[in-house]
Amino acid sequence: MLRNTLQTVKYYNLNIKKKFGQNFLIDQNIIKKIIDAVDITENDTIIEIGPGIGTLTQFLLRANKLFAIELDKDLVKVLQEKFAAQKNLQIINADILKFDLQKLIDGKNVKIVSNLPYYISTAVITKCLTLQIQSMIVMVQKEVGERIFARPSTKSYGSLSIFSQFYADISEITKASSNSFLPRPKVESTVIKFTMKGLHEEKFLFELVQRAFSKRRKTLINCLDNFYGLSKQKITDILIQNNLDKNIRGEALTIENFIELAKQIKKLAN
Repeated sequence: MLRNTLQTVKYYNLNIKKKFGQNFLIDQNIIKKIIDAVDITENDTIIEIGPGIGTLTQFLLRANKLFAIELDKDLVKVLQEKFAAQKNLQIINADILKFDLQKLIDGKNVKIVSNLPYYISTAVITKCLTLQIQSMIVMVQKEVGERIFARPSTKSYGSLSIFSQFYADISEITKASSNSFLPRPKVESTVIKFTMKGLHEEKFLFELVQRAFSKRRKTLINCLDNFYGLSKQKITDILIQNNLDKNIRGEALTIENFIELAKQIKKLAN
């Protein structure tokens, strides 16, 4: 697999671009674990984000439909040439952060697969969590993985932890060392599977959580001051009703705490 990747890079005279966070996966064992975890069926629609030179793409073609979204125009040309004969593949040259993924979702059997560039991983995951998809498998930096699995009152716990655990059942598929990529990144990686719970978007909850973690050193009351026009006293009353200390910080609240607070604050805000 390493030789094939090197040959591809040399054949197309590719310049691996740091600005796009390009690190091509070359570990065949990890590739197999990812594909096995996707559990492809003939009815699936798969959206691959950042296909690169098609390392995973070639195995994802077993799906009914495959959309490959790639930002780098040079890599788009490589993909178009390599997979020219594939009728079930649509290659899209777009910025995933600006692209409307919803228009590609046409049924219940939609899965997302991605070896995410580290600098956009959090933004992409957050964007995908609210989509009506079946599952999502992503390769992320080890530290991002720690944030996804983090529990309350820990350093890594934050909005990404809450959103991930609220919308999906999460599990680690495998770890990946820097030797698994070309070129080698300076960090370790992990592959995570999100099995979606089928929940609809909770915009109010999102806003509440983001506000609660906007200033980690401040108490929740101070972070939520004037949230939807509510005074500190109103927020204090709600905390007391839920048996929460008025000096508590957002990082100490469980997902269940946030859900209950969102319900109560939303009632008062309406």
